Parts: sequence; C-alpha cells; structure tokens
Amino acid sequence: MGMFDYRRYSVTESAELANTTLQLATFGQLDRIFGLPVAQLANTFGNILPPGATANPIHVALPAGWSDVGPAALGMGPDSVDSDGYYIIESPLTGRTFSGPQAKIYEERDTSGHVTRLSVTFAGTNSPVDLLDYTQLNSGEIAPYMEQLLTAVRDYALRNGLTADDVIVTGYSLGAAYTNIMAKYADTLAGGFFADSSYVAHAVPYTYEGQDRVLNIGFENDIVHRAAGDFDSLGEAVDAAPGLIGQDYALQSSTDISSCSATTMPTRHGPMAPLRCTIFRAAGRRMSRVSPRTRSRGSPSRHSTILPRATAWSSSLISPPPRATSPGSRIWHARPTGMAMSATPPS
Repeated sequence: MGMFDYRRYSVTESAELANTTLQLATFGQLDRIFGLPVAQLANTFGNILPPGATANPIHVALPAGWSDVGPAALGMGPDSVDSDGYYIIESPLTGRTFSGPQAKIYEERDTSGHVTRLSVTFAGTNSPVDLLDYTQLNSGEIAPYMEQLLTAVRDYALRNGLTADDVIVTGYSLGAAYTNIMAKYADTLAGGFFADSSYVAHAVPYTYEGQDRVLNIGFENDIVHRAAGDFDSLGEAVDAAPGLIGQDYALQSSTDISSCSATTMPTRHGPMAPLRCTIFRAAGRRMSRVSPRTRSRGSPSRHSTILPRATAWSSSLISPPPRATSPGSRIWHARPTGMAMSATPPS
C-alpha cells in the first residue's frame, strides 16, 4: 500500500490526481487577473530565463485534454462570469464585488470528443477584496452561495453521462479553503450530488477533516497551509495559534509535506539550509514528519509522528527502508536529491 493513497484510488491514480489538480489549480489561479494574462506572462518570463535559473521549468497551462466550460454550456447567463472569465460566487461579506470569490469550470474530453471528467476549480487570493472572506472560512457562510453554480455543473455532468465520481474539486490557497468548505457541505449542496467527488486542495488555510473526503497538499514552511486548522470559527483558530502562525495541527487530511523537489532550496538561511522534510500523510493515515534536528538529537521532535512501517509513493519517492530505532518504530530522515525526495536511515 502506498503512502499517497487517496480514497479507493491506486498509487498511480492518486499521483495522477495530485498532478492534475495542481495544474488545474495553478492555471485557475493565474489565468487572468484584472485583465492581465498572468499565466501567459509567466510562461513568457520562464522562456527567456537561462536554463537552471529556476528550480523547475515555468509552465502554467491546463493539463492535456482539458478546457474551459463557458456559461452557455452550463445554461447560465453571461452575467454569471466576470470580465476575466471567472464564475462569480457571491460573497456573504462583499457580495458580487469584482475579484471576490471566483471559480473556473473545466472539462476533460477524450479523443472522440466525449466529456470524461469535470473540475470545479476555485481561484485563490488575487485582490484585497478576498481578504475579508478569510474571516468566514472556518464558519463556512459562503457554502449556500455556491449552490447556483454547483447545480448548473451537476446538470451539465448528468447531461454528459457523468457521475459525481467523474468530478474533481480543487483550488489553491483561498481556493483550497473553498474546496474544503464545499466538501464539508457536499451532502446538501446541489442535492448532495458531489458527495462522492474527489477533493484535492493545495496550500490550504482551512481544512475539513470529516469523512476522509479531502486530500490537502501543502508545505511545512508555508504559513498559509493549515493556518486556520479545522476549527469551527476564526476565533478558535486565533486562540489556538495567535496570529495564525506557528500552528502544527495533527490533521488527518493534510499531507504536511515539505518541498524537496530541487537541488537547492532558497530559504531565509540561504541555499541548502537544513530542510525540514515531511513524508506524506494522507487522509486517515498518519505519516512521519522529520527534520535534520531529529537526527542530531537522536530522538524525534515534539511534533514528529513515529510510523510502524512506511512504503513508497509512486515511482520510489522514498527509498531505501529506514533502520528501526526501536522495536516496531522507524524514524525517517529526508534530504533533497535532484527532482525527488530520498530518505536516509539515522546513523
């Protein structure tokens, strides 16, 4: 069994879902902002940079076979989208103010032109207007305002012979929080149609922990990821972590991973500063978080989780098996090696 198992999917399918949702969420975030083709500009910038200037190539685009679903296809009016082409979701705080809550609807078609999958992709923060909506993430007041769009997506899915199982819900940052809110209320939104959809969120400030419904992917050094935890109100989140900084909640839906995808990792301590790498922790499965400090102290830090056993994700992301430090327990130590994460046993 792989570390990155999500719901009933195989390791390979889970990896594809993680990569696909990251592309959807990234493009949905950067497609256009205030009329500027930000995704296109980012790609142009990446093309003129010399090789090796960035840790990874800059390429912001929809996954192959995916495209926008316009309002006409959903049976909605032209006023349902803003001037940047995003569906407008009314905010309980700012109403229909431009650049408030937004979403994109994407579809995947096969070579015969048949729709095979749909995605509800929530946009993240792209203007000061969005900041007010952070105050209602934990309490979820925005959920009923998603109803009109989600009902239209449900009907479009049914017309194309799709089920909830063929729908992916994703988003980045604030959009990731909306993904979790939709998951929380999926049993009632659009008649409960989306209860069995796949929910994969990236860099999420608020998490929904119920029913093993969401896979939240983020980075240990990202102050946004898990900032508001899974509390029922903003006040509770602030009480738990003043300033919403420094939280380290044991959230079962969160991978709690750190990026080890480049040979040099720029940090405030300079390139190749000690990395705090975290092994995947998927919904319902606690995985271990480790850091170089764990090794120097000879025992796990206060926030480490000791794992009785661990297996690799996808194409041998973690290898080789670690040496057990005590009967039935193992501590992982991670280091960056090129474009993958490698684990080394404690010495």
